[in-house]
Amino acid sequence: MILAALKYKVTTALWTVDPRDYSSKKSSEVIEKLKETQFGGGEIVLFHTHSYATTKALPDIIQDLYAQGIQITNVSEAI
Repeated sequence: MILAALKYKVTTALWTVDPRDYSSKKSSEVIEKLKETQFGGGEIVLFHTHSYATTKALPDIIQDLYAQGIQITNVSEAI
């Protein structure tokens, strides 16, 4: 995949934080795993769209990050 991106001059971006949301059954588990992360700036958090726990947790995660003064953006704006 990376070789194909290089060949076609496509920018790639991988995650730096994986809260393993795919293995969580409860939104509180996703939130707790993410709270273990020390955010310093520039992290890319991997979330899986098929995870019900993530869907339920995201509003609380976003609110908590904003409360910490952490700015949230999408990858295309960050690179």
